[in-house]
Amino acid sequence: MFSITQRRFTYAPNVPVFGSSAQPPYGTFAVSQDLKLPYVINFNVNVEQQLGLKTIVQIGYVGTRGHRLALMRDINAPAPSPLVLSQARRPLNAQFPDLAAINELETIGRSAYNSLQMSLIQSNWHGLSGRLNYTLAHAMDNGSEARNTLPMDSTNIDADWGNATFDIATWSPPDSPTTCRRGASRGSPTGGSSTSSPRSRAARRSTSRRAPT
Repeated sequence: MFSITQRRFTYAPNVPVFGSSAQPPYGTFAVSQDLKLPYVINFNVNVEQQLGLKTIVQIGYVGTRGHRLALMRDINAPAPSPLVLSQARRPLNAQFPDLAAINELETIGRSAYNSLQMSLIQSNWHGLSGRLNYTLAHAMDNGSEARNTLPMDSTNIDADWGNATFDIATWSPPDSPTTCRRGASRGSPTGGSSTSSPRSRAARRSTSRRAPT
């Protein structure tokens, strides 16, 4: 299979458009004619309780749901089978016998993010003030990237539903703005912990701790 890009075409009867150096079947890229605008729903609830005159406890839930997210899949991929891949098994072979993989950009992705976020705020205790934040979160989707990534089974996108790609534990030094994060990524809370809302594409799992300052 070959992928060929041609900027200037010369059309002539019975002359291959892409020349004769590479032989079909070719790989190609397409954009769905049913492309829709992606959107994300954000929601949260927080409870705050004062303990004494100088201590405040906050606990909250933050969640997002991403819909119509951009994903790429091979619309000409044969159904999963133990048989050897052959051009004849591709669903569009009769219509496009010279095309192998047809990777199409579609808005069929979805994602979900759920987090428990807690804060302990202490002010003016023997001249010291501090804030301790902790976030326990988990993000899932059926495709974290739209570019150069295909699902395991293009005929069943939800078979890829699972932990987001950037759901990875990381650690930063205590003097860093974010001391301990888990899975900072595209669409994850941008900052330490606290109750910052995830951006665009469903936030990824993040766990943060910040030492009292």
